[in-house]
Amino acid sequence: MSQQRYFATGSESESERERLSILEQLFDDVTRRSLLQLGVSEGWRCCEIGAGGGSVARWLAQVVGPSGRVVAVDLDTRFLDDIDQPNVDVIKADFLSDAPIGGSFDLVLTRFVLCHLPDPKRAIYRMVQLLKPNGWVFAIDRDRCNLSAADLGHCNARRFDAVHQRWLAYHRDRYNLKDRIGRSLSKLLEETGLVDVNNSAWTSVSRGGSLQADLWRRTFAVSAPRMMADGVLSREESELFLSTMTDPTFRFLDALWFQASGRKPPM
Repeated sequence: MSQQRYFATGSESESERERLSILEQLFDDVTRRSLLQLGVSEGWRCCEIGAGGGSVARWLAQVVGPSGRVVAVDLDTRFLDDIDQPNVDVIKADFLSDAPIGGSFDLVLTRFVLCHLPDPKRAIYRMVQLLKPNGWVFAIDRDRCNLSAADLGHCNARRFDAVHQRWLAYHRDRYNLKDRIGRSLSKLLEETGLVDVNNSAWTSVSRGGSLQADLWRRTFAVSAPRMMADGVLSREESELFLSTMTDPTFRFLDALWFQASGRKPPM
């Protein structure tokens, strides 16, 4: 993704690492189970687009062993540069605009990257080009549009929903956020010629103070100062959203999280 188009570009390292750590706690288990179901094993060559904090790349390196290889690609490699596993290569690159990554992979995966890209379909085409015949693309992303108060009787419910909708609109306009990308994953994979496409989704009703709420609180905190500076959010509204996400009496319907996979046909 273009660094200028990513909402967290320039975020302070410690706070961004904590935010990525929450993503890992919420989604590493489902990622690992799904990749093992696809067959990832010793000797596989894997490429992760948008490797973030590196938890998946580190795990894959253990699974594929010394006869396999893991390539971790990101524009921001500050949390990847300390990976010392000999079968991991870290590449700092813009996947859409830089020169294509060399290699032929059994697996190319990405999490929470496609929603930030100006052209997700082109990104998936480039991922498919990296695959060996019978190799897999795997993606996790979300639909954020359904994130909303679950209990409309709560005193902050309607104001929470209004602030969230304004936050969504801001990210669509400023960062070209694809807030409904999750429901489109199977179509995008099929349009690139992949077969055996599978797409599933899940959500939950969560409380303020939960790990899910902390993810949204930290993500909102990245955007709130810019929104206030641009005059689209008041300080009172910012404080309301942040405090609501720590209030255990507040229940909210989480985003709809999607995972999808598809296989490149044999030649």
